[in-house]
Amino acid sequence: YEGKMVVTKTLGILLLSLFWTVLLSKTVRADEECIATHEECTVTSTTVTEEVWCEDCDWDDLATKLECDGIHNRSVPTTDEYMAMRRAYIEVVGEAASTISPLTEDDGFMVPHRAGQAGEKGRGIFATEFIAKGTPILNFRQVATFMDGASIRRFLSKIPRLLACDYLYWAYTEWNEQDQRHTQSVDLDDSALCNDGRNKEDQNIGCDPEGSLRHDDASCIKYCYATKDIQPGDELMCLYSAFSAGLEGANALGLGWADDSYDA
Repeated sequence: YEGKMVVTKTLGILLLSLFWTVLLSKTVRADEECIATHEECTVTSTTVTEEVWCEDCDWDDLATKLECDGIHNRSVPTTDEYMAMRRAYIEVVGEAASTISPLTEDDGFMVPHRAGQAGEKGRGIFATEFIAKGTPILNFRQVATFMDGASIRRFLSKIPRLLACDYLYWAYTEWNEQDQRHTQSVDLDDSALCNDGRNKEDQNIGCDPEGSLRHDDASCIKYCYATKDIQPGDELMCLYSAFSAGLEGANALGLGWADDSYDA
């Protein structure tokens, strides 16, 4: 009888040991998969969280880690995807510091538009009806602003990989006069898909002095306007150099890139 008890106890210990070995093995595999795909983890792991945040990564490192090649060719984000980014942003910076509170599904567009593919440029936004020069095109209701690089990395760790890639290509840095430092912002609606006209001749939305005066918006801080008449089907084109601090601003946040790797 004592011999049977010893065998039973030994067998029980072996089975328990096997159970924990299998469980730990699954945990490691789940963590590795999370790191590899940047998808939401089902297993909480300090190691995974630290790895995903990519604390010392610059723009190039993040784009490589997230496997962002070809992101321009993906479909236009859905409302659910924009909402996921908005929720993650508020979670990271807090409601008091959020520039998009309260949370809403509304976008910032004030005219009818269509978002879709724009040839070699990837995705873009298009007018669906005539828009006269000086007409307000959009407000800045869904522009999310980050004050430091650490917050940006935490944000990227909380959203799916493709949305994190979108952020890298959409975000732009600006000089904040009030705080005397660079910040980084991203439009969390279809306005993020506005391509760069590269010059004022090709730009058709931005700050229009006459339109802004008619709307008590002398510095164009409330709205973005049509800078010329826009025909149905025309692509809405921004001028990045009018608002982006470019590589200098990105470097200030630890998110710079090699000169030939990204043009913003």
